[in-house]
Amino acid sequence: MHMTRFYAVTLTALALTVSLGTPASAQPAATIGSAPLARIGVVVRDVDKAVKTYVDVFQLPSAPAISTVKIDLAKGSMKVKRATVQLPNVRIEIDQPQGSDGPAAAYLKQFGQGIYRVGYSTPDALATRVAALEQKGGKLVAGKATGTYAWVDMTPSLGTIIDLVQDATPIAAGSPNASITGDKVILATTAMSHLGWAVTNADQVAKAFSEALGIAAPAVHDYKPVEIPPNYTADPAATLRLTSWKQANTGQELIQSIGQTNWTDFVNRHGRNSAPQHLAFPVGDKLAQTVKLFQSKGAAWTNGKVGGTYMYLDFTETLGIIFELNGSWKE
Repeated sequence: MHMTRFYAVTLTALALTVSLGTPASAQPAATIGSAPLARIGVVVRDVDKAVKTYVDVFQLPSAPAISTVKIDLAKGSMKVKRATVQLPNVRIEIDQPQGSDGPAAAYLKQFGQGIYRVGYSTPDALATRVAALEQKGGKLVAGKATGTYAWVDMTPSLGTIIDLVQDATPIAAGSPNASITGDKVILATTAMSHLGWAVTNADQVAKAFSEALGIAAPAVHDYKPVEIPPNYTADPAATLRLTSWKQANTGQELIQSIGQTNWTDFVNRHGRNSAPQHLAFPVGDKLAQTVKLFQSKGAAWTNGKVGGTYMYLDFTETLGIIFELNGSWKE
């Protein structure tokens, strides 16, 4: 759903204020706390093909370079062909597995294209943070706790891999407004407003994030009705339970659907209690135009309604991601 710069959750005209995490100064050394959410790891079948669509949809000034990256695993190593799309406040790492080993290949085989890891950066040593995640049921699957990067599989509680990198480089929050040129929103220069998760139990997953990140538990609120787009079958009586919090440079949001919707469809396909689902961007008063443009590029419209304030456009089969677009509908 739409998140304002103060991270109130907005669905249509309703704003629901939620609790934010505790200040970074109050965080124990072993927690992620308010560390910036710096990377979104997306796995695709063919990175060369995907990059062409990224250039088109994000309106990148040029195609990102593709390189082969070696990642040390708990046992052995894996290689991925990687392209990086740098947005104002977050980096999308587009990975194509080389071989059948490692988390990227496993996710692709089981679920197809999608977000398979979520990365945080911290200037501090990683060992205490890795240990804290392991105490919450995480399993180190790549990198080293004593190294500069570590991937901790938190699937049982959070539904994904937490990718930690020791990096002192500041990460900007970016403008909360859409970057618009003429009649188009330029996603390449628009900051991501939040990362959205589909969950089966918002209270349970909110508590798990609170414990894993070391933040105050965000309050969960009820919302109804759900907005259904044309040509998408869903339960018209469905309601939502949702929460969000500010994560330094961006936001995070958990959405539980009570009744069949695109959120239940997504989390059921992934067979998990939680899974990262969408990247949200502001589009200002270009919502109608952007929806139509994205549909013309092959995206499926899976949530929101004509005249509404938020829309979901699914590019999973080409980009490996789903967009949430927030703004005002003006024909």
